[in-house]
Amino acid sequence: MVNPNIPVLNVIDPVINHTAREFPGKKIGIIATKGTVSSGVYQKRLENKDKQIHAYTLATPLLVPVIEEDFMPREVRLAILQAYLKQPGLQNLDALILGCTHYPLMLKEIKETLPGNTVVIDSATVTAKALEKLLVSKELLRTAARKPRRDFFISDYTPAFEKIARKFFGDEIHLHKAKIWE
Repeated sequence: MVNPNIPVLNVIDPVINHTAREFPGKKIGIIATKGTVSSGVYQKRLENKDKQIHAYTLATPLLVPVIEEDFMPREVRLAILQAYLKQPGLQNLDALILGCTHYPLMLKEIKETLPGNTVVIDSATVTAKALEKLLVSKELLRTAARKPRRDFFISDYTPAFEKIARKFFGDEIHLHKAKIWE
């Protein structure tokens, strides 16, 4: 049960709000996992915010293991991205939403693969800015120098993901598997 006194921020709503505000009536691509794409959550919420936005989603199932396993050569990662991002629905985009929390770890390669005029919407950055705004509004923004405890709620757990997450954050983290779609 959710405690109404504890603010909860998901990854989807900040991205939808940002995209609708910054790209009204534009063509938006969304790449995500099979589960996220099949749920239709990004496309439905985006089109509910702005009926003029044309959203196209594409499941990109190979990207998560490529990121989590971190063993493929750069050329292979780029070839996989090119195969996905050359799909007809992802052509002539105004913006591309990275609809999986893993994907910002391939941000550089994604930007290299897309045409220069396509804006990449990094869900991690957009969500972090929304979190900062929420914390400021609730007067909860931490200003102390003490080292924070980092707890993350994830939809799936693998040891490889924990390894990458620890590498990314550079110190102790705590991962908790949660049923986020219920």
